[in-house]
Amino acid sequence: MSEAIAHVSQGGHDPHHAHQRIRGFYDWTRVAERTEVVYQEVLAKPPYPLWTRIQRCALYFLLCELMRYRRTLGPWAWVRLWVPFIQ
Repeated sequence: MSEAIAHVSQGGHDPHHAHQRIRGFYDWTRVAERTEVVYQEVLAKPPYPLWTRIQRCALYFLLCELMRYRRTLGPWAWVRLWVPFIQ
């Protein structure tokens, strides 16, 4: 990272040349074809049952809610959350 910053700071970076080089990395027709294949594969699979989907998402949802709860109450949220269980 520091080498890149030094390179740009010394005027060695030509954004037009970089753009020309990078634009060749992507062939948008191939990207669209590959995306379509992924969607077709997903649609070909049977959907998961509701309970399985809930189980797969429950931990993530719980962690998000705990982080929201912590932000709402400030740095002492964890203490406030566990003190009733200790007593």
